[in-house]
Amino acid sequence: MEPPNPFVQQIIAHWRNNFPKQAAELDRTGEMVPTAESAAERSGLANEQALSNGLSWHQAQELSTELWGTSPNA
Repeated sequence: MEPPNPFVQQIIAHWRNNFPKQAAELDRTGEMVPTAESAAERSGLANEQALSNGLSWHQAQELSTELWGTSPNA
């Protein structure tokens, strides 16, 4: 299995540091990487949509970060 890309690794590290109980459950069930990959994909799509709707790069980043910066169960 190929290791997750750096953005997915960043999401996983954030979840482990800020939401250890939820992260431990995702690790236990083997869902950590798929869940983080899904969050990364949603974040990228939201970023693209925000930019196409006229938001600045910074605003788009803030918006898309909210999709993975919160609890992995959100």
